Amino acid sequence: RIYHLCQGYEGYHIGRYYEELRADKFFYTTLHSLPVNNILVSNHLINLFNEKWGRTSYYIPNGIDLKIFKPILKSIKKKNSILFVGNPFDKLKGFNFLLETLDKLQSSSNHFDVLNVYVIWGGSKIGGMNLDKEIKNVKFHFISGLTQDKMAELINEVNLLVSTSWYEGFTLPVLEAMACGVPTIVTKNMGAESFCIHN
Repeated sequence: RIYHLCQGYEGYHIGRYYEELRADKFFYTTLHSLPVNNILVSNHLINLFNEKWGRTSYYIPNGIDLKIFKPILKSIKKKNSILFVGNPFDKLKGFNFLLETLDKLQSSSNHFDVLNVYVIWGGSKIGGMNLDKEIKNVKFHFISGLTQDKMAELINEVNLLVSTSWYEGFTLPVLEAMACGVPTIVTKNMGAESFCIHN
């Protein structure tokens, strides 16, 4: 038997702007119409495959290691710190939306003297090196290639995790932050709605 493990609908990863990203893609619509069993990681994907292809799929959500992602009581919080996980150059991750929001915040009467934003992703370093730069009283710390243990340490050291993605099949970093007891702000990105409740 052949099974297709789907972590997110591939068609939503292609596009230059929001409407194009969320538009149907003929190639993937055709590809997923093939008679293959599906293992899907979120309620959104279960509903999508049922509505688009009349497919009943197996639901196996992603999990995390609770021996690693847990509250670390001895952690010292970094001052006014926000964590963003994802490639800042991938439009799907909505990093520009975060920048616009921070700009409005720092231009308001509720601004902070300084905000520390930690941008973490699994890819190679920008320009072969990690960059630290300050823009509008927001200091950015770009870090790549963290192990799970180091990621859990950093999550515990920040005040807030923000996920601004236009689309996610699941949104694992949000679940990791929740397991560590760190507050999260998440856009309605479809995938996170499997385990996030608006409050």
